Amino acid sequence: MYDAMIPLSWYVFFINPLFWSWQVTTCIFYFFNCVAWLPHVLYWKHLERKIHKIFLLRGGKYVRLYTQNPLGDRFYSWAHICEFNLLTEDYEDFADPVEEESFLTK
Repeated sequence: MYDAMIPLSWYVFFINPLFWSWQVTTCIFYFFNCVAWLPHVLYWKHLERKIHKIFLLRGGKYVRLYTQNPLGDRFYSWAHICEFNLLTEDYEDFADPVEEESFLTK
């Protein structure tokens, strides 16, 4: 959405279809050309923290995380399992007791 404002600001600055003063068109032009590209840069910056692989190790007490940036550099980090909030598929905590649990039997 923000990146669509860059061509629009160029159009308003050079063509000026609404006959605004040069102060208004210059402010719009510089604002959107300075700020509108930030969501794209933040997206690329946060790709470094994207987890590609996660392994439970040492009896399920520790987690080894593989992260990778867009250039292909791999980073390994360790975390203790108590730092995670484990959720089931329906976003309920594992720690809560299940009521009326039905077991599958053949």
